[in-house]
Amino acid sequence: MSKKLVLALTMILVLAISAGVMAQTEITVWYHSGRGAERAVTQDQVKRFNEMQDEVYVNLVELPEGSYNEQVQAAAVANDLPDVLDLDGPYVANYAWSGYLHPLEEYMSEEMKNDFLPSIMSQGTYNDHVYAL
Repeated sequence: MSKKLVLALTMILVLAISAGVMAQTEITVWYHSGRGAERAVTQDQVKRFNEMQDEVYVNLVELPEGSYNEQVQAAAVANDLPDVLDLDGPYVANYAWSGYLHPLEEYMSEEMKNDFLPSIMSQGTYNDHVYAL
């Protein structure tokens, strides 16, 4: 390899590593569009979260309620799900069983688990793993 090519590749590698260290993490969240007041509260919460810190940017994607589950199913089959989903409780077990959801325990302390109502924990649990809150 020529010295220029090695230097160019080294520069690209250094820039890529630097950009990766400095880059803000972006997560995509899909949610039911819901009613006007509910939608406004969700949008405001995400906006305030994004403004109060610069490590994680939440890209909130609003999907129509009527076709939401069909869109989630299509994305699951295409292996193109977002980072976070707004799921109705009855769908959690099916998506967990299919392997489309990742267990949340590694992100939750015991104290955090105890802060949730038992019914919420139960609804989001499949085969002794928490998949949804």
